[in-house]
Amino acid sequence: MRNIKIAQKLGLSFLFISIFPLVIVAILAYNNAKAAMTEQVIAGLLATSESAAHQIENYFLERKRDVTTLSMDPTLIDAAEKLNQAFLNGGLDTLNYRAMDQQVRPFLTYFRDTTGFHDLFLISPAGDAFFSVNQGEDLGSNYKTGRYKDSELAHVFDRANTLLETEISDFGYYQATNEPAAFVAAPIIKQGEVVGVVALQMSNQEVYRLVQDYTGLRQTGEIVIGSRVREKATFITPVRHDPHAAFRRQIAMGSDTDKPLQKAVQAKRGAGIAIDYRGQEVLAAWRYLPTPRWGIVVKMDTAEAFASIDRLRNLSAAIAGTVLLVVVFAAGFISKSISDPIVKLKQITEAFTRGDLRQRVKSVSSDEVGELAGSFNTMADRIDKNTSELLFANAELKTIQGDLERRVRERTAELESTNQHLEAFTYSVAHDLRSPLRGIDGLSKILIEDYATVLDAKGADYLNRVRKAAKKMDQIITALLSLTKITRTALCYHPVSLSSLASELAEELRKEYSGRAVEVIIAKELYAECDPDLLRVLLANLLDNAFKFSSKVAQARIEFGLRHEADQAIFLSPTTAWGFPWNTVKKSLPLSKGCTSKPIFPEQGLVWQPCNGLCIVMGAKYGQRHKRMAGQRFFGPCL
Repeated sequence: MRNIKIAQKLGLSFLFISIFPLVIVAILAYNNAKAAMTEQVIAGLLATSESAAHQIENYFLERKRDVTTLSMDPTLIDAAEKLNQAFLNGGLDTLNYRAMDQQVRPFLTYFRDTTGFHDLFLISPAGDAFFSVNQGEDLGSNYKTGRYKDSELAHVFDRANTLLETEISDFGYYQATNEPAAFVAAPIIKQGEVVGVVALQMSNQEVYRLVQDYTGLRQTGEIVIGSRVREKATFITPVRHDPHAAFRRQIAMGSDTDKPLQKAVQAKRGAGIAIDYRGQEVLAAWRYLPTPRWGIVVKMDTAEAFASIDRLRNLSAAIAGTVLLVVVFAAGFISKSISDPIVKLKQITEAFTRGDLRQRVKSVSSDEVGELAGSFNTMADRIDKNTSELLFANAELKTIQGDLERRVRERTAELESTNQHLEAFTYSVAHDLRSPLRGIDGLSKILIEDYATVLDAKGADYLNRVRKAAKKMDQIITALLSLTKITRTALCYHPVSLSSLASELAEELRKEYSGRAVEVIIAKELYAECDPDLLRVLLANLLDNAFKFSSKVAQARIEFGLRHEADQAIFLSPTTAWGFPWNTVKKSLPLSKGCTSKPIFPEQGLVWQPCNGLCIVMGAKYGQRHKRMAGQRFFGPCL
């Protein structure tokens, strides 16, 4: 949003404010209409399922009453008894059986045709089918022991013969007719004794006619009748989209396909949206039929059921599109009218920031934007005035700065000239002092060597002390020259092992002070970022001081280590040595001030100054403790 211009922001804001409620209202209206349509369609499907269930139930009850009435007809009872006896005496081909068959067949055929059954059977209590109107291949078979003992006709015969009530079979495949069939059976009772069972095969076409009535189901609606066979929901009748579905199409119980049929055959009732056996989304209503033990599902594709809703949605989308175009145009116009003055003010501000201080905003409105333009013009006038004053002050400042730079250059030139003179003077003094020192040392040596027999011990001692003093003076001159060179040396920083360097220098000093017993302890793994050459000079001076100022201690100990204080690395060289009075230390550090007190060690004022100079050059610090046994230390960067 940061890179979007204000006109775009305003336009988007207008669009959001106007379109968001429109979208919400449209979605709510569509969902409400869809819910109402769903309720309406489901109500129609429920009504259809109730009507179909009522018709099927009535059909089965009527067929059951027809068979019950027939079983109590005296003519049937007498005929059944005689036909059974003739069948037992000689079978189906005897003259007696044929005579009886001719007598009873017209009556039973008429009953079959008028009641709409497919076939009529008379079965003996022993299970023999001794009569059939259609005279199919099952005539003469035994339903207890024969090839049809597992058929639905055998099951319904057994229940009617055992329970002595009219029974209706399940709808199942009947091998004798090679098609699905259902049967109604009733016991034939004479004087309290069962003389046979009358069974009628219901017409499939009558059942199919009931479920193939698609009134109110439009183009995709259909009625599905199913029965639970083991762990599958089996289609009992043909369906609109699969005329050969009867006993061929099955749905596994528990699968995700055709949930309504699975629930219906489990004696459940309900309605809703589901996926049918074709994989299509449908609106369905389902229930259970207790008399035939069937499940019935009345369904319709949601695409067809919600077609009017879809048309409403498309119409709403077209209206929303038109409204959107109008809103976009209005939002663009309004946002432009608001943003144009702001954009103009932005352009003038940019020109103002580039240095054109004469730019001013022409205000054409009295709203907040007009007030902002007026405030900008006032600010611009003040800035213009202040800028003029600053330019004048800057000119004066440049004049003063130029004068200061000139003075600095002159002073720098004077200092460089003075330094050069001081350096030349230092070398001249060092040269002039070394010549008489060499003479003093040389003459003293000649006196000691050539007049050793003339001089007594005291005179020889004096001459040796003169030579030592000359050598010390030469060392002091050398230290002064080294200190002068340090200030002109270009530094080159590298990681340096202080432990290794200190160990090397300590070995050299042990050789120089070979006549002394000094314990040197150097910490390991000490590193610092510094100039290696200057560090060698610094450590040499530090350790030499330690050896020198511990000379009056019989068992001297020199330590070199590290300690951290206040985020600084402190390299310590504590020494078992004499301390110095603080007033002596303060007077000794500046070389320009002499040491008024008598020093404990010779040259104590000059041995500290090179160390301090080396530390300053390398960006470190050097310090001493004036207490006895305290030693010296320097501060620097530690790796």
